[in-house]
Amino acid sequence: ASEEARVAPLTPASITFAEVQERFRRMALVARRAVGEPVTFTIPARMSAPVAGVIVDAAERATEGLAAAPMTNVRRVIISVGSEPEVELRGTELHIQVAPQLGYAGRPSSNTIRNVVSGAVQGPTQ
Repeated sequence: ASEEARVAPLTPASITFAEVQERFRRMALVARRAVGEPVTFTIPARMSAPVAGVIVDAAERATEGLAAAPMTNVRRVIISVGSEPEVELRGTELHIQVAPQLGYAGRPSSNTIRNVVSGAVQGPTQ
């Protein structure tokens, strides 16, 4: 087996529910400033602390991607858990799927999100 196969994925830190709430409150403000309209985030109702770390990281990448897009009509970011990372724009909703078992590699980058939001690429993609 290769060395890579024996190394665990790099993962975000586990975070508490209170930390999740505070970070999403800040991200909503940043996204509103970037987009010029309110942007809401929808995340799974129940998740472990390690999964929450990946979800929050994905939301932060989404916020960065929205801020970097020249113009966007995104008003809602929906983050779900799946087997592989994906991002897709459906009207005013940005759907992001994360794969927590892959650590940081299990969420789309801010560049990918910017490209999907601006129409440079079509989702689902990483």
